[in-house]
Amino acid sequence: MENYPTLISLLLGPIRKYPGMYLGKNKISLLPTFLTGYHFGFSNANGEASDIDELFGENGFFGESGFLKWFYKKQNKTPGSFWHGLFFELADNDEVKALDLFFEYLEKYSNEKVECK
Repeated sequence: MENYPTLISLLLGPIRKYPGMYLGKNKISLLPTFLTGYHFGFSNANGEASDIDELFGENGFFGESGFLKWFYKKQNKTPGSFWHGLFFELADNDEVKALDLFFEYLEKYSNEKVECK
């Protein structure tokens, strides 16, 4: 996979810059479907697992590591199956603000992860 950009670099780069182009609309509720499609498409096209574990953890949904585990810990919340709902809630039920919040926290996570190396 080293020849491909990472999912986080895609999210913080072109997808953050043009969310409507990648998600259909600038809405947090469309992100989970995009991520599922990314994982499915990458895995089938390349014959190897995608790097989606960086978001969800290595042992399935909300594993021992990953961005969402980090985010829920920062919020002092228990992970739930509708993970994007917490961003929506924190953004006062505004889809666009919730997506922006997702990108902000993902950037913080990415920066902290780099600093720890």
